[in-house]
Amino acid sequence: EQPVPGADEMNLYSLSFDDFSLNENEMLLAAVSMFLDLGLVKRFNIEKDTLYRFLITVKRNYRDVPYHNWRHAFNVAQVMFAILMSCEMKGTFSDLEVLGMFVGCLCHDLD
Repeated sequence: EQPVPGADEMNLYSLSFDDFSLNENEMLLAAVSMFLDLGLVKRFNIEKDTLYRFLITVKRNYRDVPYHNWRHAFNVAQVMFAILMSCEMKGTFSDLEVLGMFVGCLCHDLD
């Protein structure tokens, strides 16, 4: 199992994050990192294997198209993560609302 780098170390808290700095597998690890930093894994008792399988399934079900693809979904989720973790937004939403928004960002263009 590959270690999951911290969201801070990957610069995921930044609204100027460059998603093209990551390959598709690194984006999966970054998504796991964001789930962890949002506290969703702990709060909802999400098994790591279940989270990995979910993210891989989401990635695989995006079509290979120029824009509405896995990279776009990851980018939308990363921006939502940065907004949710900002001082102004932290604590504004319930854990369930954060889970819904974050999963919605990852899945919003799936058929």
